[in-house]
Amino acid sequence: MFTTLDRYLIREMVLPFVLGLVVLTFLLQVPPFLQQSASLVAGGVPWSTILRALYMLLPQALSITIPMAVLLGILVGFGRLAADREFVAMQACGVSLVRLLRPVILVAALGTAATAYEIIVSLPAAHLTLRAIASSAVRVSARIRLRASSGIGLCTSSRRRNMFCTTSSWLTSARSW
Repeated sequence: MFTTLDRYLIREMVLPFVLGLVVLTFLLQVPPFLQQSASLVAGGVPWSTILRALYMLLPQALSITIPMAVLLGILVGFGRLAADREFVAMQACGVSLVRLLRPVILVAALGTAATAYEIIVSLPAAHLTLRAIASSAVRVSARIRLRASSGIGLCTSSRRRNMFCTTSSWLTSARSW
């Protein structure tokens, strides 16, 4: 199905694609990561929830970086071939430039399919999950802030059941949860 030339051209495009995808995704994930993690840590949300929420931001970045990485992979791969004068050698052997489009179209089609999957399937599902995580984090944070700011909580000791108690006795009872 694929000739040696097709495999060679794809191999030239894959490494810049992967490197571009990793670097561009990292660069797009850093600002939301810092912003979201700072607010969630300040709210007292557990680390597992924070990491899960940040993982749900990944499809949004991938839907932007996959097309950029495909373009980068094609340009860098063909740029290297042009710099080494391999295009001249291919044309001298009778390979037309139109023949070189087959692997480029394949890589572009795979990138388009991956981007479509991210936008159509992963992004809405991740958005719903992120909203659920955020709402539960807000509930937990509000509960913690309410208890900390009021200084009053329900006592769990046997002699003061269902009575309000001071902060010090509430903290001792909270440690037993």
